[in-house]
Order: sequence, then structure tokens, then C-alpha cells
Amino acid sequence: MATDVTEDDLMPPIDALAEGLQLDHFRHDYRDLDSPRYRAAIRLIDRRIAACRLYRSLGVP
Repeated sequence: MATDVTEDDLMPPIDALAEGLQLDHFRHDYRDLDSPRYRAAIRLIDRRIAACRLYRSLGVP
């Protein structure tokens, strides 16, 4: 990865992700850590991380 490294290679996109949620907003949006909506958000984040070139270069399955 010594050449042609871009920000996208290192950091997944963060668009359309909630940031800085206070507890009451988290509970309103997701209810709890087992809710389908929260789990879907986690899956989206995991997919974005897995798509990063840096992550793929580490050989993590």
C-alpha cells in the first residue's frame, strides 16, 4: 500500500450514519442493541469497513 493510497482506502464512508447520539436519541432511533434497526446499522458499518483496501490488505476474513 505504499503507493496510490487514498482516504477511501483507509477510512470507510460515514455518510448516512448517526453521530454523537445521546442516550434518549439512541433509544428513540434504535430502542436497544438487539433491535433490527440497530443491527442493520452495524451490518452497514461492517460492510463499509470490510470494503476498505487497508482492511482487506490485513487478510481479515
